Amino acid sequence: MPLRLGCSCCWWRTCCCHRSSAPKAWALAAWPAAFGVTLTLVWLYVETMQLVMLVLAEDI
Repeated sequence: MPLRLGCSCCWWRTCCCHRSSAPKAWALAAWPAAFGVTLTLVWLYVETMQLVMLVLAEDI
């Protein structure tokens, strides 16, 4: 489908002129990846806080 001039959302293909009823493959693949990144960041935060608390407890 051709891009419409003056349509700011055509770059992302989210406007009504580009919507279809079928979900895009990249959109379906993005959710597990986003969940994995979020889970990894939460795990990293928890491990960092445990390490900080361990170091602070030894200094007291």
